[in-house]
Amino acid sequence: MVVKRKNTWISIGMIYACSVIGVGFASGNEIIHFFTSYGMSGFYGILTASAIFSFVGFLLVNMCFRTGSYQLSDCYKATGGPFFASFAGLVGTLFSFCLFVLMLSAWTKILDEIHAIPVYLRYIIYVILFVFYCVFDIQNKPLAGWMRLLILSGTGTVLFTIVSGQLIHTFSYLVTGYRSWFLSAILYIGYNSFVSADMLCKACKAADSRKSAVVGGVTGGAVLFILSFVFNLIFTLWYHGNHSFPMLDMAGVELVPIRIVFMCVLMLCILYSGFNSGTIVIERIRKNMNIRPVTGAIILSLLSMIALPVGFDALIYGIYPVFGFLGSFIVICFVIFYAFKKNR
Repeated sequence: MVVKRKNTWISIGMIYACSVIGVGFASGNEIIHFFTSYGMSGFYGILTASAIFSFVGFLLVNMCFRTGSYQLSDCYKATGGPFFASFAGLVGTLFSFCLFVLMLSAWTKILDEIHAIPVYLRYIIYVILFVFYCVFDIQNKPLAGWMRLLILSGTGTVLFTIVSGQLIHTFSYLVTGYRSWFLSAILYIGYNSFVSADMLCKACKAADSRKSAVVGGVTGGAVLFILSFVFNLIFTLWYHGNHSFPMLDMAGVELVPIRIVFMCVLMLCILYSGFNSGTIVIERIRKNMNIRPVTGAIILSLLSMIALPVGFDALIYGIYPVFGFLGSFIVICFVIFYAFKKNR
């Protein structure tokens, strides 16, 4: 039985926003690739992406309450039919698996900063933590809420420290240039929608009202805008490197305490994003196969070893564009189907 709490829009907004804050976002890698690289136009891209994120959240919440189901597949089926739901589910499952592998790759890469830990031991730690996450259903426990709170507060603390330091030592400047920032914003929301939409639908189950769930969905977009805007401002003004984890690179060796704190934040982001995506894959596999969660976690972890040698940077620049197009197509179809459904 799901307990209905008051003011659940806050927790729903945090769940929706944190579904985007993986290691790519928190490290700044995604922001640079999808927004900062477009100069000042990147700020328009952030505004566009955040608005779309809130709008899609608004539609999903309404569809959840209209259908009475809190499963993304049921929302897609009610909106666009079984074929659309199957296609979206298949693509979403593939992306969730790729994201799980990507987070595992990021986990091993971030631990490169700690040279004493062998590569095989990093993998074993990740797998053990993932199995623990599945066995004890951490996704639906209060601990997951603390993880989200630590991600947001930790990221905010590091952002404040870096901004303060850079304002003292440097002058601001703007990067010029113009490319297809609008398409980049669409692609960014496209691949993020696979996990965020699924988590938002599940979060609606505990909403105290439809209005609260809607506000939560829109709030998630607002949080995304604020964090993305600050990240983009920092990179536009002060960053010129090409590190896989730009924010960690900016902390530098002279800010040892902040560097350590942010490494912990990135590791938390990796675990939260990777484990949630892995849970989605296992849930969908279990619909067609009678296997235990532990078995699914072990199989998924073993399969992830196939793509692990590709490397974090190659994965992030290969996975996101492809699934960005596919995700954008699914989101656009969902909006169109929703509009037709509403006018009938």
